[in-house]
Amino acid sequence: MMAPRSSSFFLRRRSRATCTSTIQSALSSSSWRAATTRCSSPKTTFRRPNYSFFMDILLDTVRDEIARCIEKAYDRISSHEATRMLFLDSPQQTDVYASKRGWTATHNVYQFSTEVKHTEDVISTEDLASQAIGYARELEMIV
Repeated sequence: MMAPRSSSFFLRRRSRATCTSTIQSALSSSSWRAATTRCSSPKTTFRRPNYSFFMDILLDTVRDEIARCIEKAYDRISSHEATRMLFLDSPQQTDVYASKRGWTATHNVYQFSTEVKHTEDVISTEDLASQAIGYARELEMIV
């Protein structure tokens, strides 16, 4: 008696799905790397020097956001990894940046203080509530 072929169909379909998810993951990863590479070397892509001023500001903003994410995600990070993730050219630049952020360095590893809080990012609840009410009023006037 012949075995049903449906099981082989589902196995092939599962392996196809695994292959597809692997390809999607690889594409996502490579597009993220490409985007960060474009951000990390902006001065080489522009012909006019006027743009470098704005790209420096953009790169500093991106670097600060990445540093905030690193502080939240890790307790410590190696100097080499921090240099790579923050798009810095040398470990000396990383040391300067780390000292600005309040990171402590021991044996080429940066330790993040749990007390490091960036108060400029905190919004009071009263301001947030009044802003939401203001948006609601504006939306009501539009509708």
